[in-house]
Amino acid sequence: TNQEFYLQLLHPQDMIPQIVRILALSSELTSAAILYDESFGSVIKSDCLLRDIPARHIVINVEVSTSLRQLMVELRELDVFNYFVLGSLLTARSIIDSSDCSTYYEKKFGWYIITQDDGQLRSSCRNITLL
Repeated sequence: TNQEFYLQLLHPQDMIPQIVRILALSSELTSAAILYDESFGSVIKSDCLLRDIPARHIVINVEVSTSLRQLMVELRELDVFNYFVLGSLLTARSIIDSSDCSTYYEKKFGWYIITQDDGQLRSSCRNITLL
């Protein structure tokens, strides 16, 4: 018997929004900042990224040249405790290094780094756990 199957293949980038949603749901997040650079610009659709998930969230396109330290302070003042960084290793390192290593990496904070780059993420912060 000949059977025909429909097989849908997705580009790995198309899975990024689903990965963010799965992590947000499984971690039961109540607040999140999604910081992304130009390498993920076409993937992010802020209006549907965390739709139907009961979490306050903000989606921000960042550039390494912007004042990331000030951005992190503003997000902290908004009581954002979970950070998704979607971008290059340089962007991820810049965001991590611009946050206060002594306060942003306590147990109540969650950091999720998604990159398309090969290599290791190096940071000056110690005792940091990234997923």
